[in-house]
Amino acid sequence: MALPITIVTIAAIAISSFAPAAKAPAKQPDRTPEEVFTHLDANGDGQLDPGEFRGKREGKAAKRRAEAFRKMDRDGSGGLSPDELRAGFQHHRDSE
Repeated sequence: MALPITIVTIAAIAISSFAPAAKAPAKQPDRTPEEVFTHLDANGDGQLDPGEFRGKREGKAAKRRAEAFRKMDRDGSGGLSPDELRAGFQHHRDSE
């Protein structure tokens, strides 16, 4: 009885290995903090405000961005400088 279960299990694994990986999100190319800053700084004032940093995210994603923004805004100015964003990137990479 264990043999048919093993064959079914092996068949399921083999079939699933041929399934397209369409469900997995495409990995974005790594961008430098400077490239990200330039992309997000919609008004070009040299600071990222919370709305620019959040972008079009909503719900939990927006809350995560808001929390990250608060942590990176070291001087409490309400805006992120290029240096603060760069430090946030470095901290994130160091924690991986």
